[in-house]
Amino acid sequence: MNFRIIHVFLGSLVFLAAFGLAGYLAFSEAIPGLFGWKRWFLISVLCAYGTFRLLRAIKTLKENDEEER
Repeated sequence: MNFRIIHVFLGSLVFLAAFGLAGYLAFSEAIPGLFGWKRWFLISVLCAYGTFRLLRAIKTLKENDEEER
């Protein structure tokens, strides 16, 4: 079984979940008491982590393509 495909799939799924949660937090009052800089810090951390996971998934996908050649 090719575990790289699973890694790419889960990385993409985490990217979507992190950006979805960041968007939800940005445009709603979902968590009472989470205001100001704490809210925006959490949103930026979620976006940074989602971007990191997406870049790792893309890197894994490119490595997989290079090995097949």
